[in-house]
Amino acid sequence: SATRASASSRMASPVAEPASALARSTTGELWLGSDKGAFILGQPKESRKEIGAVGLAEPGRDGVMWFGIQAPAKSSIWRYEPPAAQTGTGTWTEFTDANGLPATSMVTALLTLADGSLLATTAKGPRHFDGKQFVPWPADLPRLQNLQMFQATRDAEGGIWLATIEGVFHTDGTAWSKLDLRDGLPENVMIKVHRATDGTVWMGGYSKGLVRYRPSKNTPRSPVLTAQTDREYTAVAALPVINTG
Repeated sequence: SATRASASSRMASPVAEPASALARSTTGELWLGSDKGAFILGQPKESRKEIGAVGLAEPGRDGVMWFGIQAPAKSSIWRYEPPAAQTGTGTWTEFTDANGLPATSMVTALLTLADGSLLATTAKGPRHFDGKQFVPWPADLPRLQNLQMFQATRDAEGGIWLATIEGVFHTDGTAWSKLDLRDGLPENVMIKVHRATDGTVWMGGYSKGLVRYRPSKNTPRSPVLTAQTDREYTAVAALPVINTG
């Protein structure tokens, strides 16, 4: 006979509330975000921090956690830094438009990059945390700095994929590429993107459903060089040295 799995309720506080974000830190703590704030499940000593309606949770390095507060009038990002000692209290820091985030623009995604820094996408473009404040990103591509974005994700090779109002952008850290209607997408507005372990990229459109993209790797053909000379040479070493031209 079939057995049915059961779920148990395990709350860090005696209140039951909607879970709007859930993420595990790099040091193992499971964080829950709600419409009132964020707290660690199973650890009453780390009581909920009432930072607002948490819509995003992203683990950083060494137990650091990032939370995106999604509000129509004012969005912000909070950083939690764990205490140096187990008996200490963590440090909470809020980042707003005073710290470089676009004013009155909702934070749509948080992504920890390979170097441990944070990338935040917003309705008014992506912002990168430089250790002190959020700055427009990428620095060498101003066109993307103000483009409405919905999600960001990393692949196994360290590349970054961005779901935007103009399609999906990708960078391997050196070059950029883009997928849109011209490449077969059913629409340009892509609100979700996910890179699977087999290399397949799944993209979710605003109104026309799911799209699967399988990148192909083609080895470019070696170039053929033709040189016109006074006679036919059968060996490269026999070619005369060109000193002019």
